[in-house]
Amino acid sequence: MGLDYLFIMVFLSVAEEASRLLWGDVTVRSRVFRAAWIAFSGAFPALYTVLFHSLWGQTMGKMMVGARVVALDGGPLSWRRAVLRALGWALSVLTCGLGFVVAAMRHDK
Repeated sequence: MGLDYLFIMVFLSVAEEASRLLWGDVTVRSRVFRAAWIAFSGAFPALYTVLFHSLWGQTMGKMMVGARVVALDGGPLSWRRAVLRALGWALSVLTCGLGFVVAAMRHDK
């Protein structure tokens, strides 16, 4: 997740700077623009992981280290499974990592 976090932060930084170059001061002064940017910044990481996991079975960070996410039968994840995986990750974060501890203790991983 560390490499993916780096990719996401670089992408969001470049996108924010590009928006400032395109639209100038309105990106800082407009409450509507700021609200849209906050929503995009929050949704982008989930969209990134769902898209990459469902299409290629790995995010860019996983590609760099050779890791892959597969379904139980060894095939690629469906869109539904990728979305459920992202929701599970979010719930694990919201419960202070409890879901990660449970996943780490499972023998069938």
